Amino acid sequence: MSSIVWERKITKGNSKGTGWLSLPRELKSSLELGSYYDVTLFDEKIGRLEMLLKLVEYSSSLGFYIPKKICEDYKLLKKKLEVTIEDSEYFPGQVPTDRRVYLPYSIISRYGIKENELYEVEIVANGMVFGEVVIISKTDRSKAARQDEYAITIRLCKIPTKVRVKVRFIRKIEILTPITPPHEDEYFYIPSLFHDAVMGKIHENEMVIFLGNHVPLFTPIRINLLEFIHYFGCYYADGTKKGWAWSISASTPEQAVYYIEKYNQMIFGNQLSFRLTYSKKPSDKRTNERVKEDLIKYWKEKTDVEIEKKKILLRVTKHDNVRKWNKCGSLGIKDNRNLVMEIHLRIMKKIIRHLDKCSNDNHLWDFLFGILEGDGSVSGGKSRFGVGFSFHKDDKIIREFLDKLDIKYSVDSSRVKRGTGSCIQISFGLFEILTNIGILVDRLFEFYPKRRKTFVDRLLNQQTIKNLLKYDSQMFLRHTTIKKKYVLDVNEIREKILKVIKETSI
Repeated sequence: MSSIVWERKITKGNSKGTGWLSLPRELKSSLELGSYYDVTLFDEKIGRLEMLLKLVEYSSSLGFYIPKKICEDYKLLKKKLEVTIEDSEYFPGQVPTDRRVYLPYSIISRYGIKENELYEVEIVANGMVFGEVVIISKTDRSKAARQDEYAITIRLCKIPTKVRVKVRFIRKIEILTPITPPHEDEYFYIPSLFHDAVMGKIHENEMVIFLGNHVPLFTPIRINLLEFIHYFGCYYADGTKKGWAWSISASTPEQAVYYIEKYNQMIFGNQLSFRLTYSKKPSDKRTNERVKEDLIKYWKEKTDVEIEKKKILLRVTKHDNVRKWNKCGSLGIKDNRNLVMEIHLRIMKKIIRHLDKCSNDNHLWDFLFGILEGDGSVSGGKSRFGVGFSFHKDDKIIREFLDKLDIKYSVDSSRVKRGTGSCIQISFGLFEILTNIGILVDRLFEFYPKRRKTFVDRLLNQQTIKNLLKYDSQMFLRHTTIKKKYVLDVNEIREKILKVIKETSI
């Protein structure tokens, strides 16, 4: 429809001061009753007034109600004005505190809207424009009028509430099904995890997930699952599995950078917050304020993470000889959206099922290396050396995967037996380390430099390793205590150890 321009006098629409702008008879066939139009009123004194109004019927004539406040502010009653009417893609709405906007019947009819369809919409509020992806929901018919048959809920944008807004539908979003398409061997189809959700394709490899009352989430449609095995090992050890928010703990800046990178590959629209816990020793004479400033600077330089002072928790230790003291503290990385945790849990279960069936040792090690990043340790001393896991007594995953790798390990459940805790210690020793030296040297404690150096230092302190570096292959076999029934590539072991010595000496 092209613009319609004519002159008209504003009359009384009711006894409360609302104005009425009637439509000339010859224009009735050009407009549709119940639809919304951009109406502009012009007068040299008041200038241009632009409004979004609904065409209604009143006293056997068609026209538009002019809001009472506008009539009073500009003294419009009985005033003759130039009127321009144009088609509008928008419809007006009120945003209450629950951010639920009801859809006019004319919009439902125009777009053929149905429940659980997804749309991209644009919302104009207080002069600001917001983009939103919404799901169509059914209203309570016992209380709703016909015009309120469907509604949308604004969940993503921080739109002002208790204000009038303009809304327009930009496009309908293609619904994705949880059925995995054919030829998806290389990449994992994430919608297959969400039979209980409504999902839509935003771009080529981006989708939106609506699951119950959760805030919707944007994720890839497909990911290479193998690239996330190590990350989900870390999450298995140090991520939240219950509650109403997702979080993971990083003991080093290297871990933090890695966790955030993998999070961003899987969750679009970063909404991370950070909390730092730091143990201050009695010998540290800095003020608490100075400690916080130093920590903020350190993490900013190492990770580009911004930490607020009020988000730093300082604890004072009883003495300086703290067994697990961390010079940079422990960083809690958090996303308050519960759906972030839900997708982590579902993908992790998928990965564990894959590892249960697979025969690829590298995949199993990747997951175990992730667990060791968070819950690993290096035993030491003159009489012992090994790599261990600290985990809950009911855990079976670590033992099952170590069994699949044919790793001989010991289990220390003394704390459980003494009633002092619910954790057990699972560890394997030097021989298992040597037989797997290639992958261990390359991946063990990859993002925990301090613990990796401890591992190397204690490895080099073993007499077997000293003999390996001192003698040639034949002499080594005569001096070592390793049983001859096992076949070891001595030269390969020596090469890997020399490599890691060079790495840690830089």
